[in-house]
Amino acid sequence: MTIRIYGDVAIDNYEYEFTEDFSSEYWNNLKTDNEGFPYPALINRTPNRFVARHFGGAYLLERGIAMALTVWGKDFEKDKNQIITNLKPWKTHFNSLKGIRERLTKEPGNFFNFLNIYYRLTKNEDGSYRIKNNGYSGFTLPNSRNINCQFIKHLDYKEEINICDGILPHNIFLFNDCATELRNQNIDSINKLIGNDENNNSWIIIKTNDLPVAHAKNLETSSSELPFYNTIFALETDRKIFIIDAQDLRRAGLPITRSLSWGRPIKDIVQHIENKKIKYLPNYFIITFDYDASALFHLDNSGDNITVKEVSLLFSVNRSEGEFQAGFEGSMPGAQSIFTSALTASIYQILQENQSLKLDSEEAEFLLTYSLIAKQRVLKCGFSPVNTKNMFEAISQENDIKSQFTNLTFHESVFALPAQKNTNNEKKEEERLADSIMPPDKQPDVFDNPYVRGYGENKRSQLRKDQERYGLTFLKFKKNWLQDPEKELFDVLSADFENADKAYIDYVRSGKIKDSSLPLCNIGKIKTISRKEIESLRAIRRLIKSYVADGRRGPTPIGLAVFGPPGAGKGFTVKSVFATFQGRAKELTTDSSIECNLAGLSNPEDITPFFHQARDFGLRGKVPVLFFDEFDCSVGNEKLFWLKRFLAPLQDGAFSSGHMTHPIGKSIFIFAGGTTHSFEKFKEAAESDPATKGTDFLSRLQAHIDVQGLAPPEEEHFKNWELFKKPEARKFAMKRAIVLRDLLYLRAKHLFSGEEQDGKANIDENVAAAFIHEQGYVHGVRSMEAVIRMSALDDTDRFSAECLPTAQQLKMHVSEDFHAHAFGKPIRRGILERFW
Repeated sequence: MTIRIYGDVAIDNYEYEFTEDFSSEYWNNLKTDNEGFPYPALINRTPNRFVARHFGGAYLLERGIAMALTVWGKDFEKDKNQIITNLKPWKTHFNSLKGIRERLTKEPGNFFNFLNIYYRLTKNEDGSYRIKNNGYSGFTLPNSRNINCQFIKHLDYKEEINICDGILPHNIFLFNDCATELRNQNIDSINKLIGNDENNNSWIIIKTNDLPVAHAKNLETSSSELPFYNTIFALETDRKIFIIDAQDLRRAGLPITRSLSWGRPIKDIVQHIENKKIKYLPNYFIITFDYDASALFHLDNSGDNITVKEVSLLFSVNRSEGEFQAGFEGSMPGAQSIFTSALTASIYQILQENQSLKLDSEEAEFLLTYSLIAKQRVLKCGFSPVNTKNMFEAISQENDIKSQFTNLTFHESVFALPAQKNTNNEKKEEERLADSIMPPDKQPDVFDNPYVRGYGENKRSQLRKDQERYGLTFLKFKKNWLQDPEKELFDVLSADFENADKAYIDYVRSGKIKDSSLPLCNIGKIKTISRKEIESLRAIRRLIKSYVADGRRGPTPIGLAVFGPPGAGKGFTVKSVFATFQGRAKELTTDSSIECNLAGLSNPEDITPFFHQARDFGLRGKVPVLFFDEFDCSVGNEKLFWLKRFLAPLQDGAFSSGHMTHPIGKSIFIFAGGTTHSFEKFKEAAESDPATKGTDFLSRLQAHIDVQGLAPPEEEHFKNWELFKKPEARKFAMKRAIVLRDLLYLRAKHLFSGEEQDGKANIDENVAAAFIHEQGYVHGVRSMEAVIRMSALDDTDRFSAECLPTAQQLKMHVSEDFHAHAFGKPIRRGILERFW
């Protein structure tokens, strides 16, 4: 079986600085054996800036595949625990790759027909290099475009070049389209190489960064302008895979939601596909979302209409698009090529072993998982020097002068994985590393073969462990969810719970729901399954970070509103968002919060001291965060009394005190509702009476969030038993399970195994069921917390019904049925009975 790689190749030029030691060694290596230093005019100068040149594009794809097949190959089967530091970077079986690289260094003038891209590198604390922020320096175009693309190489695992005039079964054809030369080539040999025989099992994989889309700029574009794609789509085979990043589709003009929930961009893309906004669509379409997610869209384009049959999505539950990269200084080119290399190498292994590739959801999960992990590790590892003591690798020696080049490359550890067991624990005690160096839960990275490790139903548990290690979750979306733009993902997943009551109790005990891929999002200390909450929290976090970090913004404050029933945790939610900030945003907002409960004030002048305090924070270089609780309260007979008092501060960034006007400066105003429990209810009240200036106030808000309570917001819902039979009400049971587990860990950590947050909580099933079934908490979350604090848990390692206070005491916070339910007695009604 052969992997054939074809397409655009660019030359990447990396400029970076060395220390004086490296510079001196470079000069020493240039000295001849007999005549000393060859450049006398430079004898007293020490260089510290160098340029390393590498092939990118199709060459990098080949090198990535060669590296993956090497470290996953037979040479590593003897020692499955071989640590990555034992190898030389990019030591592969394919020695001819080095020869091509050496030609670039020795004869750069022969490569004038290549696109050259220039970057500036910066050295990181771990010794690796990444592209500086704003380190892209530009490019130079080829001197001539009158060249034909050539096969880089016919690559197979044994390094046997096998060029064949006939059709080879199980070939993989990998094309790299950088929107330069390949797409404009009329490749006559494609039919001969791939063939149109329906029995041909070859796969075509195309990595691109620019697919034509149907928008105003190119609706009239003729398909004949891209002969390569016309040739590919003329082939009668459905074994085609396209790979592109979502940001490339956005640049092409397709609106795709970013950095909110993962479900929304998936639905955006499905809509674009089915509306034929993308010109060339294969049966299998892989879209990556930076380093944080990847999705496989399975299309049916057999008829006049294109439909998406299924979407397999691998994503980070706790990160939105772009957040993984935000955790590193600098960026890395070539990450998408490594993703494609890992994917192609894995497909190669599946075809070698199984003689077929189904690309169903199980294979999609395997392929997307280990490809995305490799892509993430590119950014984590950065570029690594071949030799930390000598950056320069000698090529040859001609006329007594050494010919050498600076060698900076990807590290082979991008294809490594966490060890399946901690080998440190197997060593003799005197040889074992101290826990401070290698804690028991931290495992070294090894070169396990992903196919051997995680492919197949019997390897599913290890695959899920690897996903968990990298914070990833896999979900399969069917038509019923894709076609409803407002349908919550939780509603789809919760419908599959075999025993709904037990599912939530299982979560309270273990933090997981058995046999469910429930995506539980963590934003700081907040856990939620609601798409609307996730999108609102991420939107607010993005807005605040942008406002705080952008020095170009003026002194006008931003206004945010948060709503929810009493005890829903509105203040806790806001504080948790600020707790997620890092760097400059954290520095400017830490210890700068001001809280004011407007329900206790009655005079407009009463808020002036809070504005003065905010002004003082601003003079000390901080961005004050003012939290106004119950801002929608009445004073006397005047409803929404405070709204008009905030119009000038929000609009002009100033307030009046006496006869003087003072600037507040850059600040964040957060308004928490007290009498209205949702933004829609507040909007309705604000717009109903022009005297409140509610419409003007609404126009000055930049964002809002509705915090979900423990029960439906309207009290009459509890009287309507039929309402609770609707599936949408399940989210309140899930909310209770989430909050209960978090409160148990907060107030009774000793009930958890190992006192670890992800440990098993020792709570009786009936007690957990009582918390979840409770028909109404008097004070929301505060009442749930109060019941836990009232219970006698200090001298026990199990939360049983006997730990609860008396039924009479419990009635301060819960119904009379709670006590009976906790002891397993029949009850007259329960919230879950009304759920279904």
